[in-house]
Amino acid sequence: MKIAKIILALIGLSLSSCEFEEIEREIGYEGAAKANPWLALERFCEAYDWNVSQIPTWRAPNESDAMCIIPASLLNNETYVQAAERWTQRGGHMIILIDHAESYSNDWLLLSSSTAQITPALEKWLERIGLSIQHHARLPNKSAEPADLENGLKLAMDSPYSIDTPTKKSLKWVSMALGEGMITILSDASIFRNRWIGDHDHAEFLKNWLDATPKHGNLLIYRGGKLSLWELLRDEIGLVLIALVICFVVWLWINLKRFGPIDSSQEPETLRRFDQHLEATGHYLWRIDRAAEAMKSVRNQVLDRIPRSKQQEEHFTAKLAERCQLPENDVELAINDHAPRDSSEFIRKVATLQKINHSLNP
Repeated sequence: MKIAKIILALIGLSLSSCEFEEIEREIGYEGAAKANPWLALERFCEAYDWNVSQIPTWRAPNESDAMCIIPASLLNNETYVQAAERWTQRGGHMIILIDHAESYSNDWLLLSSSTAQITPALEKWLERIGLSIQHHARLPNKSAEPADLENGLKLAMDSPYSIDTPTKKSLKWVSMALGEGMITILSDASIFRNRWIGDHDHAEFLKNWLDATPKHGNLLIYRGGKLSLWELLRDEIGLVLIALVICFVVWLWINLKRFGPIDSSQEPETLRRFDQHLEATGHYLWRIDRAAEAMKSVRNQVLDRIPRSKQQEEHFTAKLAERCQLPENDVELAINDHAPRDSSEFIRKVATLQKINHSLNP
């Protein structure tokens, strides 16, 4: 026990003689600046009367948007590229950021990583306007001395990417006219992020771009976030509803009962009854507008069998109906010389006249 106490005492004495050094290490921002790496850029532009808005994924810019800042990775298909090109040619300023452009990039880990994603669709567009993006086998070094530009501004850009033009090579940024607007390619977007926008002449460099934009108004910043299914449904809800309605109509067409009688699986009889022949004949005469003549001939055949003196008697149709055992109204309609209104009335009158003729000549 005494030996253990002596050892503990020696350890306590050794620890009490040690010196501690407190080291502070910067690991990032808090609050809105932590979630939004373009917060300082946004407030800087708002100070010059620009209406700034941020969206996480692609949306085609409209006529009210004057400038768009977009990561190169978002222009990942021909549809997006064509929409961006049309908007730029109509007077917009398209700024494409190559490296460190996504909002999810960590500003305190940029020294060891590169986040650039050059898509084939973007490469084809830049090739059409005479530009190309080159990659150099080296890592960015933010501790490098800032480069002097032609206008005297100093920018600390050391991305492994550069832009080539037909006349110049290995440029860190290029700005050129395109139609009525202009397009700008920036190899290193870190100079506009919260951590470095206040260094050197980065803010003044951004101000020059604002002044060079053909028109003043809305500034659209694409944050380059992940594609969200819910945001896609919200933006394209009209197309989704149309597809659902079409699927519902097809389901109703397949599952609902058909209208009208169901056709019999048995073959129809080859022989027709007399009334069927009469009906078919009546329909045919009606279609060729010969119904009145056909009814007149049948009526005259019946009246020729009745003496004219009896035809002039009072209540002639009632007596004839009683003799033939037919309804008085049907007999009166058949004997009177009135053109039928439709094919069914024509058939009924002819059938009544046939019955009268059969009763008078058994």
